[in-house]
Amino acid sequence: MNLLNLLQRVTYTGKKILYIDGLRFFAVVSVFIAHFFDYYIDNNPAFNEKSI
Repeated sequence: MNLLNLLQRVTYTGKKILYIDGLRFFAVVSVFIAHFFDYYIDNNPAFNEKSI
């Protein structure tokens, strides 16, 4: 079984809905990027309010 088959969601009818998997991918990646930038800005001295 390859990685793509492991990551795809199978519905109750057994059909794979690829565009839903694509939307889910963008949702997960956007949340990851938002959390990463939040962490990066909080921990980077260049963005620290005390250095302004």
